[in-house]
Amino acid sequence: MTSVRRNVPSNAGQKPGQKQRKPRGRGHSRNEGEHAQRTPTSSKSSNSHNLRWLAETRAYICYGCKKALRVRPHIPPVPYDVVLTRKEMHMYKNRSGELTYSIKLEPVFYHLRKSCVLKKNENFTKKDITIGSEDLNKLCDQHKDHIRHEFGLVVN
Repeated sequence: MTSVRRNVPSNAGQKPGQKQRKPRGRGHSRNEGEHAQRTPTSSKSSNSHNLRWLAETRAYICYGCKKALRVRPHIPPVPYDVVLTRKEMHMYKNRSGELTYSIKLEPVFYHLRKSCVLKKNENFTKKDITIGSEDLNKLCDQHKDHIRHEFGLVVN
């Protein structure tokens, strides 16, 4: 079999005038010792769920229940005009229909319902909800009652 290899020209299988490719190899050996003391990376998502006004987002689908947050271009009435959001590496279907993960942390949106958030975040508690001071001033009594009823969180 070695006699066959000796008779084959070095440029066999190449187009005329094409340069021969150089074999790629590892230029250095990996030193496992330097990677032993790695610092842990950040988690795939943050724990805080922020309150956002639906009118200030481009969200249309709840990431938890997969139902509509709103019907284009309308905003639902109070208290359903507010959503919970957080950044996650979320799962979605690409153009070919395959399930894939996002490459970076992206905002996902949930109905203001505990059941929607729990579908994707089993460890969710009311302590994970963050309400900014501006948003707190905008909340009306219906919003506060809904948050208290749904999450047991008293908003003043």
